[in-house]
Parts: sequence; C-alpha cells; structure tokens
Amino acid sequence: MLKLLFSFLLIAFAYFASAEEAYFRFINESPTFAIKLTNSTLIQHARELISGNTTENPHIQGRIVKAEVHWNYPWSFMVEPDSISFFNATEDAVCDMGIRWINRHLDQVCDTLLPGCHWCPWSSKFIEEIKL
Repeated sequence: MLKLLFSFLLIAFAYFASAEEAYFRFINESPTFAIKLTNSTLIQHARELISGNTTENPHIQGRIVKAEVHWNYPWSFMVEPDSISFFNATEDAVCDMGIRWINRHLDQVCDTLLPGCHWCPWSSKFIEEIKL
C-alpha cells in the first residue's frame, strides 16, 4: 500500500512539475505583448534574458492564434504556447511584422499575410515576467 501511495505521489509531482507555466511581456517597436510559456527550458531562457544573464537567442517566434486572452489585453491575437521558440537572427522577412499592424489586419493574417501564421518579430525584447 505504501509503495502504491508513493508511486501515486511521484506521478502527481511529475505531472505538476511538467505543467509549469509562466507569462512574459516583450516589446516590439513601442507596444508590449504578452505570451504564455509552458516549457521549463523556454521559461528559464526568458528569465535569463530579462535578468541579463544571456543575450543568446533574444527574439521570439511562434504561430499566431486569432483569439483574445485575458493576459494579453488589448490584442485580438496570441502566440500558441507550444509553438514558441527563440532565435538570434532570421532571413525570413515575411514573418516580421508589428503588433499593431497585425491586430489591424488580423482578417488577412494566416492567409496573404504571415503565411502559416508564423510570426517572428525581429525587434522583440523581453522586458518582464508577469505574475497572474
């Protein structure tokens, strides 16, 4: 019985440890934008960027989802947490667009604008972790 209880607690701990999430705000041009990270390696990288402990791969990229979320007000879109990665530089000029511009032209995003919903704001810079 004790082994069974221990196994259950171990599985529960592993589940909750892997279910970590954190929210961050970055700036791209002048407005800010918030993202949700669910990968512990990416969460740690974002924290290191904010603290200045690293300058490697400072920019964000990911897949746009046309949906409003409470932690990213006032924007009408978000970046899918499971699609997020960091990059240093890219030659893909098609995916570099401003936050306001995307929000204004959201009806064209994932079609003629930002094919595949891929967004890579070249000037993105992480500025803070958001506590919800």
